[in-house]
Amino acid sequence: ANLAHPATTQVSLTGFFEGVTSEATQEAAVDQSGWVWPEENNVIHCEPGSELLRHIVSEAIEVEVSYMVDGQPSTIGTLQVDLTPLLHGQTTIDVTGPLVLSSDYEELWTTPPDGEEDEDDDDDEDEAEEKKLAWEPLPEDQRMVTITLQISVPDLLAPAEDREEWTVLSVTCAGMYSLPENMS
Repeated sequence: ANLAHPATTQVSLTGFFEGVTSEATQEAAVDQSGWVWPEENNVIHCEPGSELLRHIVSEAIEVEVSYMVDGQPSTIGTLQVDLTPLLHGQTTIDVTGPLVLSSDYEELWTTPPDGEEDEDDDDDEDEAEEKKLAWEPLPEDQRMVTITLQISVPDLLAPAEDREEWTVLSVTCAGMYSLPENMS
């Protein structure tokens, strides 16, 4: 929702599985919905087991929304989705969140939309020019594109015997300092 300009869009999902992409929507207003997934892409198959569990707890999937420019996708923005609730807690995740916008798309917020120009009518040209002059970009705090999606699985992904007792340990290294010269 809240695109900078009307556009034809598509959604891609990538992560520890083979990426899938929706079909492009028809050009629509700044709020869109109803992306269609080709039949072969509407289900993502992953082999159950410890490898799948490791991926789920260590990697978010990326949702990328793109708009079409001359028939090629150009990124609007991305959203990271954590799938860990699907392990033990729920079989459906409803996500609504703002996209991290690409720098190219950020520029569209400060560019007036192209108007339909009719070279035969000077009045229409004058009116279009007036609209461009009157156009003001949205304030920066309102320049956000959001997406709402739902991810479902037929059953919880982790083994039933682990439902009450499981731990994910995440470690972040902030830096390494004063290493010997032969190690740096």
